Amino acid sequence: HLAVPHTDTEKFDSFIYKHHKIILKSNDLRSYDIRMSYSIDLIKSILNKIEDDKNTLVIFFSDHSLKLIKKKNSEKNILFLAKFLDDNEGYIFNEATSTKNLYDIIDLFFLNKIKKNKDLLYVLN
Repeated sequence: HLAVPHTDTEKFDSFIYKHHKIILKSNDLRSYDIRMSYSIDLIKSILNKIEDDKNTLVIFFSDHSLKLIKKKNSEKNILFLAKFLDDNEGYIFNEATSTKNLYDIIDLFFLNKIKKNKDLLYVLN
């Protein structure tokens, strides 16, 4: 779980100033875009380092949606991506799920009970 692109992180505000020489208010969507760009670059860097280890499950998720968008809690969707690096088959799961499934996926991965992207669908169902 990355600390960015949270919109209210003072340390990251100073990072933006240091590297981009601009000051943005925390609730400015441009600030969020810069944080997101940084996150994507960080993720690419991590994936490049673990590229050779094919027995790797990568999971990206967020703990909340964009806080600048005011919606009822029940209407918020979050990012959840999971992929085995050695499996190029893709699947989309469009149903509501919970973080319990995330813990189940992690447990089953370390028990060697899931090995392919398709196996993730069975855990989510």
